[in-house]
Amino acid sequence: MNLFGRLLTKLGGENPAPDDDFWYRSTPALSTRPYVGPDSSLRLGAYSACVRVIAETLASLELTVYRRDGDSRLPDRNHPLAYVLGATPNDYMTAFEFWELCGKNLTTFGNFYARIETDSRDNVRALYPIPPQRVVVKRDDNTGLIVYTYFDRTGGQKALLADEMFHIPGLGYDGVDQIVGLSPVELHRQSIGLSMDAESYGSRFFANNATPVAYISSPGIVNDETKTKLLGYFMKKFGGVGNAGKLAVMDGGMELKTVPVNHRDMQFLELRRYQIEEIARIHRVPLHMIQSLDHATNNNIEFQGIGFGQYTMAPWCERIEKRVNMQLLGPREGASTFVKFELDSIMRGDAISRAEYYSKRITSGNMTPNEARIRENDNPLPGGDKLYIQGAMVPLEMAGQMVQKEVIQ
Repeated sequence: MNLFGRLLTKLGGENPAPDDDFWYRSTPALSTRPYVGPDSSLRLGAYSACVRVIAETLASLELTVYRRDGDSRLPDRNHPLAYVLGATPNDYMTAFEFWELCGKNLTTFGNFYARIETDSRDNVRALYPIPPQRVVVKRDDNTGLIVYTYFDRTGGQKALLADEMFHIPGLGYDGVDQIVGLSPVELHRQSIGLSMDAESYGSRFFANNATPVAYISSPGIVNDETKTKLLGYFMKKFGGVGNAGKLAVMDGGMELKTVPVNHRDMQFLELRRYQIEEIARIHRVPLHMIQSLDHATNNNIEFQGIGFGQYTMAPWCERIEKRVNMQLLGPREGASTFVKFELDSIMRGDAISRAEYYSKRITSGNMTPNEARIRENDNPLPGGDKLYIQGAMVPLEMAGQMVQKEVIQ
C-alpha cells in the first residue's frame, strides 16, 4: 500500500469529506503538532481575534451604490444591487452576515466565493456563499474560460463559469493559472504553528505540573504520618492572608525553602506575547484591538485606530469594491455605476477634531452644512445645501470700498 493509502487507513479507512482539512495538507507526514489549517487556526485566540476585528469591521461598513453624473457622484438607492449588497444578499442572510463571512474567508482561506443568481433582466438578485474548501478553480485548456467546480455535501459536483460565480481572491495568486488567492494561514503556517505549540505546552504544563510554591527540607527520612501532621501544622499557623508575615521556627535540622521562578517559564510567557504580536502583524491589526494593551496609551489608541482604517480596512474594501464593479456590474454598467464602502465612520477622530475639520471646510466654502450633518448621522436642515464662506474675509482691494459704502450710508 502506498503512503497515501496508509494515511487514509490511519484516518479510519474512509475518504475524508470534501470540506475536510485533510485535502489542504501540503504533506502526508503525521506529527504531534495540531494541523495548521484555515479552520484550526481560528481555535487560536490571537488569530481568531484578528479575524473577528477585520470581518466585523468590514460587515459594519455601509456599502453604497453610486451613479456618475458628470464630475459628481450620486447615491443610487434604487439600483437592484443596492438592496442585494446593502440589505439582503439572499433568502437566509443579512448583509452584515454576508460581509462578515466574506472577511472571515478572506483572512483564513484567502478566497471568497458566492454563486450569482440573476433575474430575467440579467440583474443580480441574490448571492449564495460557497465554502472555499469545496471549490476547485481551473482555466479550461481548450476554451480558456475559468471554471469553478463546486462539490456539494452529497459528493456531487457542479461546474460554474465566471459569470455565475462571484469570486474575491485575497493577497497574491496561487497556482499555475494565477486565479486563486493565497491563504494567509498557508503563508504563515510556521508562525501560527509555533503559537499552537506554545498553547499546547501551556496546557500540558498546567495540567501536569505539581511544583509547590515552597517545601520543607529534612536531613533525615520522615514518615507519612509525620509529613501529614507537619503539613497541617504549617497550614494552620502560616496559611492564608491572616497569617501572612508570621515567623516560623524550624527544628530537627529542617529548612523551609521557596521555589524560585523558572527562567524557562518566564521565556514561555515572553514567547506567548511575541506570538500575539506576530499574528497581529500578519493581519496589520493594532494590538489594542485584540485586547493586548501592554504598549497602549490614551494618546496613541486613537491614531492607531485611524491607521487601522487607512492601512488595513481600506485595502480590503478596495479589493472587494473592484471585484463588485468588475463582476456584478461589468462593462454594461461599470462606466456609469460603482460601489464604495463608507470608511468615514472608522477613520474620523474625536469630537473636537471633527468639529474643527467641519468648521474649516464649511467656512472655506468646501462643504455644505448638510454634508457635515450627514457624515455625523444627523438629518439635513432647510438651507443647509448651500456653500458658505466666512464673511469677515474679503479681498484686500475691496476693504476700502466697503468702508466708503458704510460712511455714505
